[in-house]
Amino acid sequence: MSSSVYDTAWVSMILKGAPNSQQCLFPDAFQYILDKQSSKGGWPSYADPVDGILNTAAALLSMLKHLKIQGASAFNFNDQGKGESLTERIEKGSAWLQSSLDNWDVKSCNHVGFEVLVPAPLGLISDYNITFYFPGAQTLRQLNATKLANFNEQMLYTKLPTSLLHSLEAFVGQIDFERVQHHLINGSLMGSPAATAAYLMNVSNWDTQAEEYLRRACA
Repeated sequence: MSSSVYDTAWVSMILKGAPNSQQCLFPDAFQYILDKQSSKGGWPSYADPVDGILNTAAALLSMLKHLKIQGASAFNFNDQGKGESLTERIEKGSAWLQSSLDNWDVKSCNHVGFEVLVPAPLGLISDYNITFYFPGAQTLRQLNATKLANFNEQMLYTKLPTSLLHSLEAFVGQIDFERVQHHLINGSLMGSPAATAAYLMNVSNWDTQAEEYLRRACA
């Protein structure tokens, strides 16, 4: 897989097995996420501050999921001598994300799709009783509403492909992932590890083709 923290974070969330004995399907992806966390608590920003926000939100969501499902010590990760528990890493990540959101100029952001991509992991993180309040939140909600004003989930269920398939992770909890399976090509949704991971985590019957695509992507 490429060095995209965002994609890798989504892949690292995938668990497989019986409900009471689920295991991380891609432990190397989760380890990569842990390795890339900075001493300040966040994950890398690239060309735009929103990159760091997206990377950190996705990585934080992954850690929260593992902590809840597997417990603090269930995943025997290498902390590279930092001596930090998963809980401590989550606290540092949350603090970094809050600071970054506080300083984010939402109105000037021109990152493609940020109006849809950023609210999604923040909403999922709130399910773990962590909520972020920041100056640009209302503006972000307005931009999100405008962007999705003409969105109809039915457009995802037709045979016609749409660019939204590349960002399906932004619609977790909002669409029926069972009904987008026909868009898979060689196991992937638009060649997006994040979208494919979201799909695999939200279908009732395990999709081996999607798993195989992600294994190839992680190789």
